[in-house]
Amino acid sequence: MPPRVIRVSEQADQLTYWALLGALGHASGHFLLSNAKRYQFLPPGDVTFLDDLRQSSFLVGLGKAGPGYPLFWIPLVKTYMRNTAGNRVALIALLINVGSLIVPSRFGFSYTQAVLFGGMSIDQIFFVPHEKQQTLEYALWPLMTTLPNGAWAWFECMACSTNPWMMQYGHILYDAYMVSSYTLFYLFFWWMEYRKQQQQQQPGLDVVDAKKVM
Repeated sequence: MPPRVIRVSEQADQLTYWALLGALGHASGHFLLSNAKRYQFLPPGDVTFLDDLRQSSFLVGLGKAGPGYPLFWIPLVKTYMRNTAGNRVALIALLINVGSLIVPSRFGFSYTQAVLFGGMSIDQIFFVPHEKQQTLEYALWPLMTTLPNGAWAWFECMACSTNPWMMQYGHILYDAYMVSSYTLFYLFFWWMEYRKQQQQQQPGLDVVDAKKVM
């Protein structure tokens, strides 16, 4: 009989959990931007958000700049810097939010990807315990998720203004791969655990242990 309950390693589970929360934060960003366009809050591509705020009344400016910090930046930065203390995340998110105001709106996606991947690198270098860095989960995570997502993000940024196909479908593919890569990562370690339990039930077979693959 195959094992009924398959539990992946805690590290694979946590990596996937926080990444999917990040995907929800990404979706909330789309929601905020779509409403900004709907209510004409989003400035033209060559205009910075700061210049746009200067031309708005205080209440309108607060409506444009206020919700993004608690509803978008803080939760999204936390999913990329999950090992960093909450007060540090709030401060970093505030700095990122201020920085986003001086970037032309058409570079908003590029700016967001740069600061999020930069924050994740800082988190993993300084705040991930050394023993967790010596695992297969830690090694495969960037290969299956971060590097392909980052490469596609920069390709989209460079090609979306000149390639009509990329302009229309580039970000859809980015979003689709982002969620798919997290799912495939989790399923891979689910399969590893499934094989491990199967082999434990069959004497004479070597047990597959993800921690010993490295």
